[in-house]
Amino acid sequence: VSTQSNGTFDPIRREMIITDAIDLGVCVKTCPQRSDISVTVYQNASSASTPITYPILFNSESTMYRCIPDFLTFDCANATDCLNQLTGAASQFSVVNEAVRLGQEGFREIINGWWVIAVGVASSFVLSFLWVFTLRRTVKPIVVIFIVLVLLLLIGGAAGCGIQYKYLKDLDQPATSKDTLDIWLAATIILGAVAFILICILVYAGKMIIIACDVIEESAKVPISIPTMNLVPLCIFAGAIPFAVFAIIVSVFIQSCGDTLVIDGYIPVYVNGTDFSDVASLMQNTSAISQYYTAHTYTFEGWRVYAHLYNLFMFLWTFGLLNAIGFLTFALCTVFWYWSKPGDNKQPPLGSVCIAIKMCICNHLGSLAIGSFLVAIIQLMRVILVLIEKKAKETGADKQPQVKFLLRVGHCVLACLERVIKFINKNAYIIMAHDGTNFISSAMRAFEVIGGNKLTIGFTYFIAELFFFFGKLQIALFSGGVAFLITYKVESAGTGITKGIILIVIVTLIAYLVATLFLSVLACCVDSMLMCFCYDKIYSEVDYFPQDLAKHVDVQTDSAKIQKKNAEMATAQGLHSHSVPLQDVSSDML
Repeated sequence: VSTQSNGTFDPIRREMIITDAIDLGVCVKTCPQRSDISVTVYQNASSASTPITYPILFNSESTMYRCIPDFLTFDCANATDCLNQLTGAASQFSVVNEAVRLGQEGFREIINGWWVIAVGVASSFVLSFLWVFTLRRTVKPIVVIFIVLVLLLLIGGAAGCGIQYKYLKDLDQPATSKDTLDIWLAATIILGAVAFILICILVYAGKMIIIACDVIEESAKVPISIPTMNLVPLCIFAGAIPFAVFAIIVSVFIQSCGDTLVIDGYIPVYVNGTDFSDVASLMQNTSAISQYYTAHTYTFEGWRVYAHLYNLFMFLWTFGLLNAIGFLTFALCTVFWYWSKPGDNKQPPLGSVCIAIKMCICNHLGSLAIGSFLVAIIQLMRVILVLIEKKAKETGADKQPQVKFLLRVGHCVLACLERVIKFINKNAYIIMAHDGTNFISSAMRAFEVIGGNKLTIGFTYFIAELFFFFGKLQIALFSGGVAFLITYKVESAGTGITKGIILIVIVTLIAYLVATLFLSVLACCVDSMLMCFCYDKIYSEVDYFPQDLAKHVDVQTDSAKIQKKNAEMATAQGLHSHSVPLQDVSSDML
């Protein structure tokens, strides 16, 4: 409701400031209806002023302390355009009302069942810790059982399809078509070929698979020895929230940048089915003269797109830097654990996480900023390509085969490039934790280490990803099952819980997030442990291998490689008489 400068209501002139939409309207005692002739307006939170009178065009209902209009109650006097517009507006508001109603029901469900969510989340924490704890001794048995079951399934399936093919062929029934026989024969050949390939892989790379299992089992010991590592992802997530909020606020400011533009005009008015929206007709009809209005809107600045891209790039860079700090922290903790003592009696220094964070900020922040900067550039390029694709769809250019091909190739190339850069960054950070070198030198050394252990690294990554995926799935489903059992028992016991599905979905999602946080720590430990193992084989004069990994090392071959590498390093650096072996670096120095 618009008022004059002296505070009295002006029913003739209506003023609407679009950018001040949150301040539009007045506080009323009850939502007005078309039958009302006056509305009681509150001057402050407790006292109401004298009722004011103005034309009420439609009914309204209270929803979340807002009077939502019912446009279908407006009298269009059978004008077709007016009816169509009001019907469309009413359908949009009905969707909003339904969304608000569902949101209110969900909020009440969360308030009443908060303890169910707490129990489910607690169970997800316990399950995540138990999953990491049990991986210390269960990776090899699980992998062996899984491989045996897959082989039995493939061989049994091939045998069954072959028997069915022979049976149908010997039966020689007219109803059995040649296509059916071909399908059974093809299934037999495909399943047999897959089983043969899997057996060949096991014969050729069986040792590498066992090494990968041992690396994962040893990696699971690191977060158990340094339990404070599990808090780092939560701290990173909490630290990213202020930057995300700041980026959102800046984007709102950028989006609203512009100059005020005043527009005078007339609202379309229907009197007895006649449209008096034009000035001449309106001025001749005094009953419609009250529909004059002034609208204030904005002419937006043209540089907003570039400002949004810059704001997005800075957020991606900051978020990537936080993730890089977290990863290097895990890598340093794994390095502390691995190189603390030879054999199985590993004793990382006290306060390993604090020491690692200090080293990240004081010694390696620039290198981390470079790596995250490269990733942010590729991510920004992918966003720009999405905007280009959206523009092409608006103009219809995406229907051209050449444009569609270029867009798809661009998405594929940028996605692959982003994964390659992340892979390089990850291994460079691990070598950085070993040697304390800069980003470029660490990346070059990482390629040297990876070059001689490609298959071992590949199998380790593959097996680890399978374990992490099934671990997240099991933890989320089990926690959701706990929430289901609780809500099933108390849903009709007067607890206020009426739709347990909302609580079950919330618990499952939170449990998946918790499992992701726990297993992300383990994933970083696996990457770092694998690089430590490969690094130990090539460069270390003293074996720091844990017992399960030491049995996979060919002592004679690796000793020759170590001596040759040490001689090359000593010759290059001129340190024949002053070289310091790696075993002299104590855990206290780390």
